[in-house]
Amino acid sequence: MSTMPLPDMNSAKEFFAILASSAAALNTWLTIGDRFKARGAAQEAYAEAESSTDVETIVEELSEILTVETWEKLRSRLKECAEKFNEILDDPDRYFPEQIMRATLPLKRCICENLAMIIDIYGELPTNPQKRLWDLYDCPTLLGR
Repeated sequence: MSTMPLPDMNSAKEFFAILASSAAALNTWLTIGDRFKARGAAQEAYAEAESSTDVETIVEELSEILTVETWEKLRSRLKECAEKFNEILDDPDRYFPEQIMRATLPLKRCICENLAMIIDIYGELPTNPQKRLWDLYDCPTLLGR
């Protein structure tokens, strides 16, 4: 009998750290419109999620269902979206606030798509922070679900 390989816990934990970081940057930008505070909030949220025992618990629970390949796809897709948004936040000489505002929709969509993937595989979102993001970004409407 073959067993499913254990997922790379670092990749899975990084997924949740990127998720928390992306949401913090997005929410800070949308609330106060300050690109530097948005980046600071993102960095703080990433560090908190990276060392969170709650994240470890979620990862352990979901890792019984999600394969190594799934974790890696989720992580890499979300990381790519976050990096694009962060690039825009980090370059005040190249990007205007209107461009940051337009970049919020693709990041919201990316977050929603990744949360939807977890729902499709797991049956629900594992914790309240993810459920709040699902509702806050109105993911069902954004994704046409």
